[in-house]
Amino acid sequence: MAESSRLVAAPPAATAAAAPKVRSDGEGGDGTSTDTIMNIVNIAFGAGMLGLPYAIQGSGLVSGTFGLGIVLLWNFFCCSLLVKLRKEVLIARAEAEKGTSLSADLGTPVSFAAIGSYAMGSVGTILVYISVVVTLLGAATAYFINANELLRATHFYLNPGWSEETAMYVNTFIYMCLMYPLTCIKSLAPLSRLSLPAIVALVAGFAVIIKLGLEMYGWPPMEEVLSWDALYIPQTFDGFSTFFGVAAFSYGATIIIPEIQESMANTEEFIGALKTSLWIIWSSYSVLGGVALLIFQQDGPVSDNIMSQLPSDSLAQEPLLLFITMATLFTYPLAMQPVSSIFEQALIKAGFGQASARVGGDDQRYGALTAAETGTDPRSPKEEDGESHSSGELSPALRYGLRAALVLFTGVCATIVPNFGVVITLLGSFSVTLGSFVLPPLFHRVVFGERLSSAEKTADEVLCFVGAVTCVFTTTTTALGVLRGE
Repeated sequence: MAESSRLVAAPPAATAAAAPKVRSDGEGGDGTSTDTIMNIVNIAFGAGMLGLPYAIQGSGLVSGTFGLGIVLLWNFFCCSLLVKLRKEVLIARAEAEKGTSLSADLGTPVSFAAIGSYAMGSVGTILVYISVVVTLLGAATAYFINANELLRATHFYLNPGWSEETAMYVNTFIYMCLMYPLTCIKSLAPLSRLSLPAIVALVAGFAVIIKLGLEMYGWPPMEEVLSWDALYIPQTFDGFSTFFGVAAFSYGATIIIPEIQESMANTEEFIGALKTSLWIIWSSYSVLGGVALLIFQQDGPVSDNIMSQLPSDSLAQEPLLLFITMATLFTYPLAMQPVSSIFEQALIKAGFGQASARVGGDDQRYGALTAAETGTDPRSPKEEDGESHSSGELSPALRYGLRAALVLFTGVCATIVPNFGVVITLLGSFSVTLGSFVLPPLFHRVVFGERLSSAEKTADEVLCFVGAVTCVFTTTTTALGVLRGE
């Protein structure tokens, strides 16, 4: 199919004249490389880190450590494909601007959904939305579940004699009230200021729990470590599925990589920032997760949330659990930003938007109208009537009301869904794997087509196939385990 067939219909002359220039790869938001590293690391550390000892227990310590490295390389490769795809969309927009058929989405940021639409039309958009919405709403729900699990044993958990169910509802509502204002922040860059203390709190929390574990159990004798049955390989299919699900979830920033890159002042620095953040994540996961597992497995299987194994009589328990809870909750707005934008664009498409001359300004960095969001198929021919899809933005009241509704939804889900470990395993196995490991090579293969070498074509096809098989297998295995009550 010719490249020109990917372009959307031309807008009226007035709209075309007012459309801003397409952003180059040297232009972005106001975030620095350090901001980007902090955001990616905090997204990963936010919840996945707490389940890592539990996940590595299912895979075997040695194979789990190498497995985390394999998932890292797989993740980096797929992120790199998304960076290439983002640039391809920008090039197509620039070519459209020079031609006679201008696009209504020129100058707007390139979202994952826009990449999916450019590659596969409405099918690509739907696949992206399934992955992004399920993953991020699920992750946000997991943060509330984690807060309830950790704070329940402390004085920070409000319960003046209520039933356990009532206390859970009240405390979840408190978390919702704390998080809602942060979900209304328009750019991810300022949230990186919260990322550093959150990361420090999580790493410090692991250090404390390792210290307390050594005081209680000591370091396991070397002969016991080397003879440990689960040291090298997964013992069951369930164990492998748990490991992969948590590992995939722990590297789950892939699905919002385009948004994170858009937040940078110089997007050319993104790959370097991504490499640094992934190596920080892998080394931290391997060392902290592995050491915690070796220590606490002496007392039996480790919990799906390692922080729940803190001794109740420890002086460090209450402040540590509070800091860990706040650290994970600070990741909540990072997860909610892209989801909010998706639903905002759906409302705009439905006619709830108000006219705006600003297309692609800072206020729409994560929700600017593109062919994907407006429902325009980028492969469709020019519309005969010459009219474009209307653009605009939601009124402040509707915008903030929508975000309040999404926060309420995650809060309600947190009171009825299964435990923390099951949630992140299912999310990692299904929606994260779909968005992180299946769609990027699929879109790359479709968009670049015959421009790829034989080796590149094979790599895309193999990775897409392996990702799809892994997604189906691990999701099915985990779901069957839940149904069996395991």
